[in-house]
Formats: sequence, C-alpha cells, structure tokens
Amino acid sequence: MTDRPASSQDARSAGAPADALAGDAGGEGQVLPVDLAVQVFWLAPGIRAAFTGRSGGLSQPPFDGLNLSAAGGDSPAAVARNRELVAAACGLPPSHLIWMHQVHGTDIGYVTAPHAPHPGPAVAAGPASAASPGHSAATGQPATRQPATSESSRGQSGSGQPAASESACGQSVAGHPAAGQPAASESACEQSAAGHPAGGQPAASESACGQSAAGQLAKGPSARGHFSAGQPGGGVLAADTAVPVRDGNVTAVPGLALGALAADCPTVLVGDPEARVVGVAHSGRLGTAAGVVPALIRAMVGAGAVPGRMHAVIGPAICGGCYEVPAAMRDSVAAQAPGSGCVTRAGTPGLDLRAGIAAQLAAAGVRQVRTDERCTAETPDLYSYRRDGRTGRFAGLIWLTP
Repeated sequence: MTDRPASSQDARSAGAPADALAGDAGGEGQVLPVDLAVQVFWLAPGIRAAFTGRSGGLSQPPFDGLNLSAAGGDSPAAVARNRELVAAACGLPPSHLIWMHQVHGTDIGYVTAPHAPHPGPAVAAGPASAASPGHSAATGQPATRQPATSESSRGQSGSGQPAASESACGQSVAGHPAAGQPAASESACEQSAAGHPAGGQPAASESACGQSAAGQLAKGPSARGHFSAGQPGGGVLAADTAVPVRDGNVTAVPGLALGALAADCPTVLVGDPEARVVGVAHSGRLGTAAGVVPALIRAMVGAGAVPGRMHAVIGPAICGGCYEVPAAMRDSVAAQAPGSGCVTRAGTPGLDLRAGIAAQLAAAGVRQVRTDERCTAETPDLYSYRRDGRTGRFAGLIWLTP
C-alpha cells in the first residue's frame, strides 16, 4: 500500500499475536497452512484488519485456494472450511465473521451480535447531500446509537434474501433501476456494456466486471445465473438464509469482524479508534458512483465516530491501467465520483475506482487513508473476474480488539 497492508511477517514485527498469523497456531489450537494468504495488520490502535488472497485454501479449480464465496458454484463445504481458516488466522470464531449479500447498493447495516446484523443508527443511502452527518437519510432525524430491532426492508424479504422480483445486482436501494444501471432482469455485476456474451448473443445476466468495452469476456465463460434475480450473492453460502442484503456494515462491538468480498471491486475498511467504531464497504463501479463509501462514513458518524479521527484503507482492486470501459460509462461514473475516470495502458477509456474512493473519503473529512496498490487483474494470488471469468472471492475484514 501506499502504506501497504502488512504481510504475515510484517504483522509479526508490528506486534500481531501469533494466532493471527498464517502458519501459526490459530483459534482453538488449529495449525494453519504455512501458505495461508491472510494478511493481518493494525489499521489503528485497537483496530485490526486483514486482506485475504488465494493460497492455502481447500477450493478446487476454477476457485482454487482460499475462496470465501459459494455464490459462483464452489462447494459450500470448502468455502465454509476456508472461512474457518480465515477466522482462525484472525484469532476469531468463524461465527464472528460478518458477511453481507452484496448488491452494489448503498444500504449500510449496524451489527450488534454474530449473525445478527440490524439496520444501523444511520442507514444511509444516496448522495452525500441526502442527509447531513449523523442524520438518517430516510428521515433526516438525528441518528441514535441504538440499532433498530428489525432488518432493513429495502430490497429484502423477511428471510434476508432479495425479493423475487428484485435483481440482486441491478437495483438501486429503493428497488428500482438507478439511472444508467441495468434493468431489473439484469445483474449489474454480470452485464456487459453491449449486453452480449463472448458468443455474441444477448444475455441479460452478463457481467460488466468481466467484459471488455466491446462487450466480450476478457476470459472465461459467461456468468449467466450468478448473482441474478433472487439468487444468493456476495457473502451468501448455499445454506445461509440469514445474510442481509447490503453493501456496508458498521459495529461498535469488539471481536466482530465485518467482511466484504471481492474479485475486482475495492473493499474499504474504516475505523475511529477513539469512538471505537469500525465499518466496511463493498464499493464496485455502481456502488462508487452511487456513494456507498460516503454512506458508510455517515453511518459511522451516526454511531459516534468523527471523520477527522478515522483511519481508512482501500483494498486491492482492478487498477485504472487494466479496467477498460466504454467512454460513456467512464464519463458517467466520473461525473458521480470525481477522480475515477482515467485512460488505460492501452490508451482506452478506463476507471480508477480507488482514486474516486480516495476523493470521496477526502471530501468526507477522512484524512488518514492508505491504499493497497495491488491490481487484482495482475496479481495471481488475488481473484479477478475480469481476468478469469468464473472465479472465487477474497475478503477485506475489520474488527475492534477487546
């Protein structure tokens, strides 16, 4: 990182406990694989964070390694065991890794207990002007630190799964297609700019993340069916029906590791060591344009955090040199997230989402920002949908120490 996250060896020199390092005895006395790709580091005093990679896991090709999502078709048993290994490397019980059903929206949840996320004190959506810091975007009323007692109803059924008529990736938080986003039958993570798969036939669930500007898959087969309407996505295991639909979480409870999964999209980890509040956001193309990171900052402010005290790290993602998109898409995203538009190494229109996110954090008053500069498309030990097509997911995690 520009201030890159520490490796296992670096974490050791920084004073990380032995049970948080790959190759050491993990939680409950587990001996972890020496090549386990879990980089644990201190984000700030009392705040630990981690990014995972591919090596050391049980998944088989094309998910080979430490895949943490079964949504693409990996064995749920392998994914569950991989999550157990990651939890052990972090020195936490597996139930204390908190996942989300990620839908490229701006809903933020507030987590109070393992596997029991609730809407946050400031469940914020939409642009930064929708609500002032510390106020609910829905009501404009001052947010309190007490979480609500029921799950957010936006884009979610009582079971924690998206409603049957909802596109898991192609809807705004209100359940309607946002401007410039795919219609309800499309997956925003699986729609090409032209709407055509590699074979040249239209498909409603192709992926923009895995497509070139011409609408052809960079590599790998069509992702038809993955993250489509009503299908589990993001952090959902096949047998898990309680994962909430959202793209960010906040907690003030020590020992709960908030996680976001990615294969090219940036994961953003933020913490205020004085207020003892941490948060995570999954900020892909649509989420960055819609403002999921500013929404996360507002939710954290509603929980008592102060932007000027916050420390943030932007995780590995596809870089601007590799992320080619149509010119109209580049211009649209850059208009909503200034700083994100760029030119690729090939001289074509591109997006640098991490630059756009850094600008959003600065605008929100977050001054202590680090970036893990690794490009997913260029780093073999990271999953990349754009590079490989069908593949797994790595994670960013953040938690408070006791």
